[in-house]
Amino acid sequence: MRRVHLQVIESNTGAIRVYEKAGFVIEGRQRQHAWVRGKYEDIVIMGILRSK
Repeated sequence: MRRVHLQVIESNTGAIRVYEKAGFVIEGRQRQHAWVRGKYEDIVIMGILRSK
């Protein structure tokens, strides 16, 4: 596997912090993409590449 990516809701800051510690980086976002708890939230797209 060369690359792994994931999507996480922006308000899930704990998960984003854990993913960053694991080596994932934020690659982009889908603005106001998910309806969560009565409001729209961004979806953060994160990825990690295999190191050589």
